[in-house]
Amino acid sequence: MMDENGIRAGTTWRRYYCPSSPNYHRLCDNVIEAMARRYGAHPALIGWQTDNEVSGQICYCEHCQQAMRAWLKEKYGCVARLNRDLGMVFWAHEATDWDQIVFPRRDAENNRANPSMRLEIRRFFSDQWARFLNRQVEIIRLYAPKTWTTHNLPGFQIFCDLYDLAAAHDFLSIDFYPKATIDPPGRVNIANDITRSCQQRPHWVLEVQTGTPCTKFYKAPVPRKGQLAVYAHQSAAHGAEGVVYFRWRKSPAGAEMFGNGLLDHDARPRRQYEEIKRLGAEFAKLAEALPEYDAPSEVALVFDYADRCNAAIHDFAMDVNYFGYLTEWHNAAAALGLNVRFVRSTDDLSPYKIVIAPNQFIASPQTASNYKRYVRAGGVLVGALRMGVFDVFGKPSQLTMPGGMTDLFGAEVEEYERVMETNPNSVTFAGEIGGSADCRNWNYYLNDLGAKPLAKYDKEFYAGRTAISINEFGAGRAVYVGTMLGAQPMVKLMGFLAAQAGLETLPKDWPAAVERTRLATPKGETVFALVNHADAPQSVNLALDGLDLVSGETGSVWSLAPLSARWIKIKAKGKGKKP
Repeated sequence: MMDENGIRAGTTWRRYYCPSSPNYHRLCDNVIEAMARRYGAHPALIGWQTDNEVSGQICYCEHCQQAMRAWLKEKYGCVARLNRDLGMVFWAHEATDWDQIVFPRRDAENNRANPSMRLEIRRFFSDQWARFLNRQVEIIRLYAPKTWTTHNLPGFQIFCDLYDLAAAHDFLSIDFYPKATIDPPGRVNIANDITRSCQQRPHWVLEVQTGTPCTKFYKAPVPRKGQLAVYAHQSAAHGAEGVVYFRWRKSPAGAEMFGNGLLDHDARPRRQYEEIKRLGAEFAKLAEALPEYDAPSEVALVFDYADRCNAAIHDFAMDVNYFGYLTEWHNAAAALGLNVRFVRSTDDLSPYKIVIAPNQFIASPQTASNYKRYVRAGGVLVGALRMGVFDVFGKPSQLTMPGGMTDLFGAEVEEYERVMETNPNSVTFAGEIGGSADCRNWNYYLNDLGAKPLAKYDKEFYAGRTAISINEFGAGRAVYVGTMLGAQPMVKLMGFLAAQAGLETLPKDWPAAVERTRLATPKGETVFALVNHADAPQSVNLALDGLDLVSGETGSVWSLAPLSARWIKIKAKGKGKKP
């Protein structure tokens, strides 16, 4: 691995390898083949983890430079087309030969190299890391065809296309270390939902903390009583088929010697060990029922890798926290008890009642057509902010925002501003939503081209102009959100969208600390996963008689101890007392 200054990484850290080095590939192949030959048929072996926590680093070595040129040549065919499509004429960056294409380095103006080329570099390295993992899978399948393969993501905010990383594996996995009493419960849920969505099949959590996470990375409180079990129940409710705690015993040496362990350095079983032991007994009972259940498709959040890259490349001008804004929409849906999956903008969207594209900066003709097809068939689509601002090369679209979809939304962006201080503006909601809400960060005001306003600005020269619109298109509706709202107004807006889509949401008196996830079988049988995230007891009314799959208790009103979970199978649909 070589950094942008031409300095090769030393061997005192980790992940200092290059994804393009032929010699490194050869040596890796040798190791993997030897392991697969030796252990591939061992009766105790069930699967393989390829590599470890690939995160999409950029390497500036000559192997990567040559591989990048070959990748660009295959994609563009000739240098003239690359110059044209990437806008290399600006600042005289045009090339006349492929050898003139080099990785941009840090410069006096903080890496303002051609942004379209920077986008292509991110796409290239994502492909390189995916290929690197794929070749490992191919060797394993050759010598150990009866075992599965997976890869453990170091989180979901990496510079790799997660769908591509997942593609060659039997399923995807993730590692996460939530900070007990600090991180909101939604952090665990969105990590599981994204991992589950990359292949639309159950995933694993291959690392989750076991104790005091005082490592080289961060410090946090020790997980409270019941917290480790709650992480597992959350993960299972959001699609995880396996949860593995890291690690068994604290490391006796090295950079992670004070990291997590079910056992401390003295190897004595303590509170966390006993908690996981009880958890194992609970999941032994659940294992017979849970594989039959899956979360029904309700809400989809669009997660396109190129848009994630553009948000980072244009971090100053775009000024939107890509994952932060994605998480806000996820939280709003979760607050109403709605199931969320993640999709690419070109995926089949028909299974979902609502599709939300909060960061759809690139709007290719294929994306626009897919969205129109979805709404025309009866779906509810949500777009926001700079939707369609870029073409597929990361250059500004020459179309009015939302690019190529003004007919779909029945509206167009007239003007927008970034408020540099706490946003003094607010919006007033129309009709059944009602009330007002403060705006923040960005205000886009819209021209109505047939759409109806859902909210209008209250102040400034654009007072009375549309901030949020809704348009009927075919059998469905398209909503454009031109401002950023706080958490509660977003939940309010999401409730309106759910009503438009005919989705059932949580009762208004449902306790905020209790997470409810609805699972169902193809036959229509229902299981509710109930997780209490509070350090105090809670009580909920499901309004239908059910069976606790662990304790065997029956009823419709359920008490939950602090930091605990229940799995309730509904006995018969339509029976039970209404609250």
